[in-house]
Amino acid sequence: MCTLENMDIDSTESEIVGEWIEQSAGKVVANHSCERIDWLVKYALKEISVNGDSWEILYQNPKDGAYWEMSYPSSHMHGGGPPKLSKLSSALAKEKYGASSNT
Repeated sequence: MCTLENMDIDSTESEIVGEWIEQSAGKVVANHSCERIDWLVKYALKEISVNGDSWEILYQNPKDGAYWEMSYPSSHMHGGGPPKLSKLSSALAKEKYGASSNT
């Protein structure tokens, strides 16, 4: 069971990578990181911008102003595969999304 204590982003983290785990009879389930990413984008991070061409979404953590990009690196998989959150520098967020530090 996921709790708030193990859901929030730690200041030392730079990436949270979700995985799909195949179980018996071909059933696939999301790991804790997928659940955590889902919780973070729903309750902890603020959506800033969406890149419809690449399905990447820029978020900002209101607690520390850090930018986080959600992507789907296994795009060959059904539904784009499991998500990944990667911390972006302000400069890279501005370059890719036009984000400003006071967004």
